[in-house]
Amino acid sequence: MGNYTRKARKAQTRQGCFKWVERYVYRTAASGRCNRNEKHHFARFLPALLLCRRWWMEADVQPFGKLRTPPPQARGREPLRYTLDDRTDLRTHFEASGPFDSQLEAGLAAEFEAKYGGARRQWELAREDELILLGDTVMIPDFSFTHRKDGRRALLEIVGFWHPDYLRRKLAKVRQARRRDLILLVYKSANVSEGEFEAASAGEVLTFVRKPVLKDVLAAVERSAVPPKTKPGGGGALGLP
Repeated sequence: MGNYTRKARKAQTRQGCFKWVERYVYRTAASGRCNRNEKHHFARFLPALLLCRRWWMEADVQPFGKLRTPPPQARGREPLRYTLDDRTDLRTHFEASGPFDSQLEAGLAAEFEAKYGGARRQWELAREDELILLGDTVMIPDFSFTHRKDGRRALLEIVGFWHPDYLRRKLAKVRQARRRDLILLVYKSANVSEGEFEAASAGEVLTFVRKPVLKDVLAAVERSAVPPKTKPGGGGALGLP
């Protein structure tokens, strides 16, 4: 986009791609130039957007926005409109997951639908529909719970049978996210010191021996869920399909 400064950008829903983050707007400083934080934020936002299946984006671009003294032909010009959608050939370096990463996830989802679905449903369960931005990396919790009436949300990450290197990376992400609405469901025999996840997390930590106790999970969801517009911690967030 050359010397163009992105004056405003927005990503809107298309068939539910963004389930709760419906709009992102970026504005330049009064000087008409993007600051470093805006550039870094957009550099994380666009790769996340490309994970969506159906989406579109519009940008109002101010020509010569980086110049302190724009040339005469640029003065008074209307912003140019830049559009992008899911037909693009761009590819993201963020990794998408398959239907389920483990039997633990599949079993929890099936049990939830059997016991708490249908007419009794109070919470909508979705898999990996929120992405937490953590500097130059991301965290995608395994599940989200959204209350059908008031829209409150909580996230759930299952920590099961994993290699020590994976657990160290997971701990680092949990520590950086500092999300009180993020519930950790940790296998009791996971290769970490006792209390390590509790010390790293701003949210609740549950443990299980053979399989998660869904009743306890939903009780933690009720305690941890936050209203949809609440900013619950350090990591920024995007909705995913």
